[in-house]
This record gives sequence, C-alpha cells and structure tokens, in this order.
Amino acid sequence: MYNGSKLDEIKAGVSMFSYLQFAYLQDRQNAGNDWYNFERIENLPNDLKYQIEPSSPIVFKEAPGQQAFMRIELDIDIVLSVYDPDEMFYLNPVRWDNVKNDLSKGWCYCPWIYFKDEEAQLMDGRHRIAALKKYTTVKYIPVVVRNEDVKDVLNYLQNKFSLGRKYLKGS
Repeated sequence: MYNGSKLDEIKAGVSMFSYLQFAYLQDRQNAGNDWYNFERIENLPNDLKYQIEPSSPIVFKEAPGQQAFMRIELDIDIVLSVYDPDEMFYLNPVRWDNVKNDLSKGWCYCPWIYFKDEEAQLMDGRHRIAALKKYTTVKYIPVVVRNEDVKDVLNYLQNKFSLGRKYLKGS
C-alpha cells in the first residue's frame, strides 16, 4: 500500500523503471533476478511503500546460523566502506523490499563481516547497511563476526581507518 511519500527527483543516469522498482516494489515474482547499480546512496529513491521512522530504535537479530558469532558494534560508515565501493549499491529490488519491510517493523538482521585474503570483508548485509544508512539515523550498528576472525577484523579496521578505539561503540 502506498504510504503517501513523495518520490525524490530521479538522478541523472538512473532509469525511471529501476527507481520505481526500488521505491515501491509491485512485482515480486518477476523482479527477483533484477539487479541495479545506484552507485551511491544519494541515488537510491525514497520509500513509497512502508512507514520507516528514521529515529525509531532498530532491534538487531542474528540470522539463523549466526547465534554463535560475536557481535561487535561499529560506525555504520566504516561498515559501509568494508564492501567493494563499485558494488555496494548494486542491489536487488526484492531483497531491498524485504529489508524495508523489516525496518518498518523495527528490526533487521546483523550484517556479517569475516576475514579473508588479509582483509575484512562483508559476507552478508549489503542491502541492510544501505537501507539503514538511507532511511534511519542509526550511527552504530552491530555486525556479527566469527569468533576466530574477531581479532583480525578489528586489527584490520583499526589499521585501515586509523580508528583507534573511538569508532567501536562502548570503547
């Protein structure tokens, strides 16, 4: 159902069809294999379908199979930067719609960061991170990390971003 929001101005280089698919997904059956590269957060459309309150608290849950992982809270911008910047906003409208639906209900799954090839990498959660950044005022988000990767992930992030401890919530 339409939520009464106005559609943003469509940015140059973004197709109207893909913009509308992400603003208000209507055809779940035929959009599952579609992927669009919005290139940056500013190109993503406003949501026209759900009521996502930007400052409402979000409950973060571990996805099935991640309950034994360690949860670490990080600055959302740092988490965004872990993913390949050329692919961060290469998104699927069905996954995007699922995340917006979850956020409208006040929850989402924690993104998963792991350590491979000498760097921290985002294994799961690109749509969630982009939606949280676009539709909420959340500054820190919990991510899950396999116990054996925690030390390497934290060292990598602290070295790459010269973080010190200030970007880790509660540090």
